[in-house]
Parts: sequence; structure tokens; C-alpha cells
Amino acid sequence: MDYSFLMEVVKAIGFPGVMFAVFVIYHKGTQRALDRSADNMADAINELKKNNIYTLREMTRTNDNFVKQMREITDTQAQVYSKMVTIENKIDNNQFCPVMRPDKKKVPGEQP
Repeated sequence: MDYSFLMEVVKAIGFPGVMFAVFVIYHKGTQRALDRSADNMADAINELKKNNIYTLREMTRTNDNFVKQMREITDTQAQVYSKMVTIENKIDNNQFCPVMRPDKKKVPGEQP
């Protein structure tokens, strides 16, 4: 390879000029790499935003299902509590005893 052209350029602009040219070329390459890195980072951030929105929607749906199930359980517990209060009242009023029963119905299997 013929370096005579390069030697003529170095003689014309001097060593500081050559160093400046190397710096400019290095700086442009580094700037392009940083720009690509910034673009990749922006794409990654946008992807994370999409994933976070999807995750938030899933969590909201799961939370809605949980709230619905908790309401059903609460309703069931209220019904059970109501029945237990009724049974407790019957026990307190001694309505299971055939002698104390107000309607005086015969209990199945009871002797006259």
C-alpha cells in the first residue's frame, strides 16, 4: 500500500491536524453508537410500558374476580349466620322439646 499520500497530508496539516482528524472520526463513530443505544433503550422502555399496561390489566381483572368471590362468600356467610340465629332462637325457646313446642305436633317416632 502506498502511504505517500498520507505522508503528504501529514506534512500539509501537521501532526495536530492528523490528531484532530482522528478525533473527529472517533467522535462520529462514538456518537452513532450512542444514538443506536439510545434508540434501543427507547424501544425497550416502550416495550416495558406495554408489558406494564398488560400486567396492570391482568391484575385488575384478577382483583375484580377476587372481589366478586369475596362478595359471594360474604353473602353465603350472612345466610349461614341467619340460619344459625334461627336455630339458636329455637333452642333458646325450647322448641325442639315436644312438650314445649307451641304447635304441639307429634314428632315422628314419638309414642303417644
